[in-house]
Amino acid sequence: MISANQTPIKMINHHTYWYYKLQATKPIFLTKTDGKVSRYQHLGKAGSQAYLDALEQLLSNVSQ
Repeated sequence: MISANQTPIKMINHHTYWYYKLQATKPIFLTKTDGKVSRYQHLGKAGSQAYLDALEQLLSNVSQ
């Protein structure tokens, strides 16, 4: 099972910045640096290309 999470990353000048990640129950995502598998795939901020791609994939899986 894969779920999407948002996590506050830090407060700067009284603003909370959020980053988004996909989380799986088992390690299935390849890491960029060493090629190992991870339970998490970090998507960055809302609106990034990785975020939009993941959102599109999640929505297509839910509608099936």
